[in-house]
Parts: sequence; structure tokens; C-alpha cells
Amino acid sequence: MSTEHVDDHFMKHVKACIFVFGALMVLTVVTVLVSYVHIGHEGSTTGNITVALIIATFKSLLVAAYFMHLNAEKKTIFQVLAITFAFFFVLMFLTLFAFSDQLFS
Repeated sequence: MSTEHVDDHFMKHVKACIFVFGALMVLTVVTVLVSYVHIGHEGSTTGNITVALIIATFKSLLVAAYFMHLNAEKKTIFQVLAITFAFFFVLMFLTLFAFSDQLFS
């Protein structure tokens, strides 16, 4: 294997890491800026929390894809990850439904 090929391959990964780092920094700044803007109903922080969680989700996907090298994995890894997300959301909605039943009874 030639050193030129190794250097090109290494530089490709370095550029990807720098891009992800920059994206994470920008998204962190956006999260802080959004925290100063009131989103949603008066006296409620639900909108701000929702936007912050959406931004955090994108940040976690970037970290998982590039730093945990999931972007180079096989299709099976993504299927397992999708099932995990589906179970997570089902459990969250079940918790919310149970909590709302407790409030109205």
C-alpha cells in the first residue's frame, strides 16, 4: 500500500472530523441562542425544550455516525438502531399516556 493512498485516506477522515466538530460547535451555539428566545405559549417552556431536544438529537446522530463509525457499518446496525428508537418513542408515549391518566382521575 502506497503512502500517498494512506495519507489521502487519513486526510479524508481528518476533514470529516473537522466538519463534524464545526457542526457540533454551530449547533451548540444555536442551542444557546434558542434558549434566550421564548417559543410556545406564555409561561410554558415546552417549545424551548422541544427545540433543544431536536438539536441535541442531530448532535447525537453526528457523534454516533462519525465518531462511533456507524456511517460505515452494515445495514443491520441501522435496523437495530431504528428498532431501538422505535421502542424508545413507544415507551415515552406510554409514560405520557399513563401520566395524563393520573392527572385526570
